[in-house]
Amino acid sequence: MKLCVIAPKEGYLEQAGVRIRYRRLADHLPAYGHSLELRVIDDLRGAEDLDADAYLFSKVYDARSYVVARQLRLSGKPMGVDLFDDYFSQTGDSRFTPQRRWLRAMAHWSSFVLCSTPRMKAVAGSYMPGLPAHILNDPYLRLELDRIGDTVRRNFERTLERGEIEVAWFGNGDNPHFPVGLRDVHAFGAVLARLGGTGLKVRLRLLTNLRALTADGLEALARLPVPWVMDEWSLAGEEELLRESLVAFIPVNAQPFSIAKSLNRAVSALSIGTQVLSAGYPLYEPLGEFVYRDPAALLEDFHRGTLRLREETLPRSAAGSR
Repeated sequence: MKLCVIAPKEGYLEQAGVRIRYRRLADHLPAYGHSLELRVIDDLRGAEDLDADAYLFSKVYDARSYVVARQLRLSGKPMGVDLFDDYFSQTGDSRFTPQRRWLRAMAHWSSFVLCSTPRMKAVAGSYMPGLPAHILNDPYLRLELDRIGDTVRRNFERTLERGEIEVAWFGNGDNPHFPVGLRDVHAFGAVLARLGGTGLKVRLRLLTNLRALTADGLEALARLPVPWVMDEWSLAGEEELLRESLVAFIPVNAQPFSIAKSLNRAVSALSIGTQVLSAGYPLYEPLGEFVYRDPAALLEDFHRGTLRLREETLPRSAAGSR
């Protein structure tokens, strides 16, 4: 079977969400006799361009999707929408009226919905009752258990030797509609301060997009209770940062947009060998014991040499994150 994911524009194909959600999946499908391609909607100009077996719309929130969706429905080909950002449950916010109108319209032509979390499945159900909805977790790269164990051990020994905890934060530092990213780091700054409660120094390293570095964002970071440095995000930079950090700090606020997010950021950290400390909404609860909620518990485990992610627990970690 050939699956086609329809994207809104060329620039969208370079976003992290496309790399994580679709390209990782595409690498594995040929082994099962299937394929996945990504196409920009403006390239689908006629019936001859619609040669895939099934279609998935990804963030094409405009009338172009109506034209293609209607044509697909008339041809009898299954099509659906992929919902992994919640721009739909804020019914009292007029800014998202176009997105809500779009989802109601797409319900007329769609034969299924794809979601990344149970929360988004519930949101989809309120707009598309009775339509089959499937949860597809964001795929993760193959776990290299030996390499993870080496990273955990090296970061533990470095922290013990230097008396300094390297803490990582990575990702988009802003959103045009919601207070997220660097604002979450500032809001939960007291949690970072508690990491230094037993004589260890804390050093925070942040990787984020340049757009987030506004005067307000930098002013908020200036009031953090721990020293920090910042660089521009890149995939290579993220992997390097996580390999050199004892713990990734991933705070989550409780607004609808944030609680519908996937587990990808925590899974990315754990799959490299970085401990995870999450504050705020318990988004990463499905990962169970491998995510710290209390800095004191992390520090206690560190001093005992029994961090939750370590060589002895790796088989359970690998099984639990699938």
